[in-house]
Amino acid sequence: MVDCIIFAKEHGFETESNTFESVIDGMVYDLYFEEEMKKEDCFITDRIKEKVKPFKDDDTDDFKIEYIRALYNFCQKDKTIYRGLIYRRIINIVRIIEGKKDEK
Repeated sequence: MVDCIIFAKEHGFETESNTFESVIDGMVYDLYFEEEMKKEDCFITDRIKEKVKPFKDDDTDDFKIEYIRALYNFCQKDKTIYRGLIYRRIINIVRIIEGKKDEK
């Protein structure tokens, strides 16, 4: 994901890089708060691991651009990823980390 973010930023794909950064945030929440994320059906790590592959040294810029676009579309259209990115915002532990007020 980091390779994708760096490449996207270098080539003006801000929307895509922002989405990928959000995915990484979600994966960090999954790592530290797996139980809470799974309970709320917002766990995305397994689904991302199925899709993301690192760039290879001989990948062309054209290939990387198409990959960035395809990965972005996947993140937007895949129900597991989309739900995790949107609904994690209501999980109290995530709200606290993001500086939102805890809902009791």
